[in-house]
Amino acid sequence: MIIKTNINIKRVLGIILSLLILISELNVFSFRTEAASIEYNYAKLLQESLYFYDANMCGTEVSKKSAFSWRGNCHTGDTKVKIKGKTVDVSGGFHDAGDHLKAGLPQGYTATMLGIEYMEFKEAFKDTKSTSHLKKITTHFAEYFERCTVLKSDGSVDFFVYQVSDGDEDHKKWEAPEKQNDVRKVYYTSKNNPATDEVSEAAAALAVQYINFKDSKALDYSKKLFAYAKGFKTKKVTKEGLYDSSTGGYLYDSQSWGDDYALAAALLYKATKDDSYKKEFDKIKESNQGGYNIYSWLSWDNVSALADYYGAGNADALKACADNMKQSEDGYSCLLAWGSARYNCNTQFLGLLYDKSAKKSTYKSWATKQMKYLMGNNKQKKCFIVGYNKKSAKYPHHRAASNSNDAGNQVKNHYILLGALVGGPRDSSGSYTDSQSDYQCNEVALDYNAGLVGAAAALYLVHKKSSSASASLMTSSDIKKVSLRFNYGLGLANTSIKSAKNNKKKTITVKWTKKSSAEGYQLQYSTNKKFKSKKTVQINGNSTTSTKLTKLKKKKTYYIRIRTYKTVDGKKQYSGWSAKKKVKIKK
Repeated sequence: MIIKTNINIKRVLGIILSLLILISELNVFSFRTEAASIEYNYAKLLQESLYFYDANMCGTEVSKKSAFSWRGNCHTGDTKVKIKGKTVDVSGGFHDAGDHLKAGLPQGYTATMLGIEYMEFKEAFKDTKSTSHLKKITTHFAEYFERCTVLKSDGSVDFFVYQVSDGDEDHKKWEAPEKQNDVRKVYYTSKNNPATDEVSEAAAALAVQYINFKDSKALDYSKKLFAYAKGFKTKKVTKEGLYDSSTGGYLYDSQSWGDDYALAAALLYKATKDDSYKKEFDKIKESNQGGYNIYSWLSWDNVSALADYYGAGNADALKACADNMKQSEDGYSCLLAWGSARYNCNTQFLGLLYDKSAKKSTYKSWATKQMKYLMGNNKQKKCFIVGYNKKSAKYPHHRAASNSNDAGNQVKNHYILLGALVGGPRDSSGSYTDSQSDYQCNEVALDYNAGLVGAAAALYLVHKKSSSASASLMTSSDIKKVSLRFNYGLGLANTSIKSAKNNKKKTITVKWTKKSSAEGYQLQYSTNKKFKSKKTVQINGNSTTSTKLTKLKKKKTYYIRIRTYKTVDGKKQYSGWSAKKKVKIKK
């Protein structure tokens, strides 16, 4: 039977196609609305990224130095280690990751990176009241390296302790570090184990500590360690103490020593202008000794690109390394499945340091997009920085913060590991699991945050004058659920727009919430939702909580936002912007 119908097939297909397009557009709009709700605040990000190091502090002064109230003195047995008939104090330093061993290479690398980041982007630390925080962290590193450097009677180095505990001893326990006060295993240098990589990286960290803070003791020990490394006829990487039976593999077994040695030489030359250090750098560079390779990925394992930049003034080495690490122009750049966010931030840092040196903007847009992804602008709607926003990862693989006795036991009263960068997605499509027991996606580590700090500092300066980027300090509301003994500087609390109405001809009446801590308010309005061609209204005094915007254009839509301000040392400091309100002029 043939059924006749009056339906126009082409018309039906057209309607279906139109609906599909509309649905697609609605989905895109939904995503963009979600992205717009994220605060891209690089000032706050920089501040918070440093707090992770408070969580990983080790030693007999943690109760005094750490900002976290749930951290206390730990591993007091490290003060009385017996080595070659001597009692050696190797207390202090930092736990490596979510565990409690103290690994030399990642500590040296992290301290060097943090020092370089402060040296290069000092203004960012100053603006965000983070200088004292950074200095406390790098000084804690420096004091540890100095204690680990055991001297002979003539003042030269006898040996250097590069690792305390190991995988076998440490990983079998899931508990708070405060419960662990026994004497632990230690690993140190010897005639047959020069550990050139470990010794050199500590020397580099101490050199940059002097450059930044004129710490003469740090410079003295940096020179001693470099002379010790130089004195070995055969230089090599270390393997002793790095094998972990629980994983059947090595922890931080570096593949090169030339990069660490060259970076130490370059930074010592920068600190002293002593040509002998420049000659040592040149020897490595000219012969590519010890695995020196500027294309090698920047990480705890290789710092060749940084060495080339500081030793030879070669900014192109930074770009060459960053280009080699970058995996995607538009999507998430995933270099490795394990700890991908770490490599992503390292690439951002390298690229932005190149931009600063070359006075270009080659990496500005790319780095900004990548950091926005990490802050929550992704299809998973997940932020990979703990405590940054409501989308943040909640269950990092971290014994102390877990407040539990089992990696598989996620308790409700766990502590917020503020500022920690978790491992992140396993692939470029964003596969990720927020699980305490997932050490691939949710591991945290000293070297992970090292890149985050640098990228955040650089991005803050890149966007400092941009009206589209928030640059306010973290506020009390940002840390109200974080257990802190003290903080390193809070900004003004944001205000919010209570109402914005067009109840009079070509006029909008705006009302907002009073903030007693403010000196006044700054309001902006524009017909552009990104606030291009904006107009600004300054309201002096915190008691005024409404104003009228007049002479507006009928049938136009206006976007309005407001922030608080106060004057400090003759300069205005602002809070973050409120959520914007949209009003169409109908009258």
